Amino acid sequence: MYTIAVIVVWTMIGLPLERVASQHLASPNLWFDESGQVFLSLGLHHFSPPFAPHQGWRKILEYGRVMNSDPGAFTVLLRGWIGMFGASPLAVRSLPFLFFLLSVAVIVLSALRCGANPVFAALAGSIPVGFPMLLHYATEVRAYSMETLAVVFLFFLPCWMYEETRDWPVVIMGCVAAL
Repeated sequence: MYTIAVIVVWTMIGLPLERVASQHLASPNLWFDESGQVFLSLGLHHFSPPFAPHQGWRKILEYGRVMNSDPGAFTVLLRGWIGMFGASPLAVRSLPFLFFLLSVAVIVLSALRCGANPVFAALAGSIPVGFPMLLHYATEVRAYSMETLAVVFLFFLPCWMYEETRDWPVVIMGCVAAL
């Protein structure tokens, strides 16, 4: 019975994620605001001349503050991600999708840490997959998935702090996520 429950839970998670991957992640085009985020991560903006050379970190932070108003961490991470994997739509969309998957993992690991049954922990981890709005924005090249991960992490931070022997790296990551 336990095996059947685990198979059902992972099917509940896998089918919506497959739909997201086939519809959004593999889309060959970026939306206007997504392309703006990519431009900002390269130190450019929508009004930059065509084929303008990429700018440095100062321009990334300056344009991000003025034109995007997002916390700069996602833009800086995206710059490094583009440096490693390229600027194709699939490559840049995989970064926010990774943050979405990490939020599912944080829910499962935190539930297990608090003593939940593994089936219940897997069901709890499937909750974000059941929200169409979260799935829709899971692959958008914006900071939404990163912000969702931070909120989930902060919500479950007490699960990681309640024992006598605290997991200090996790506590520090929770404090950084609050920023």
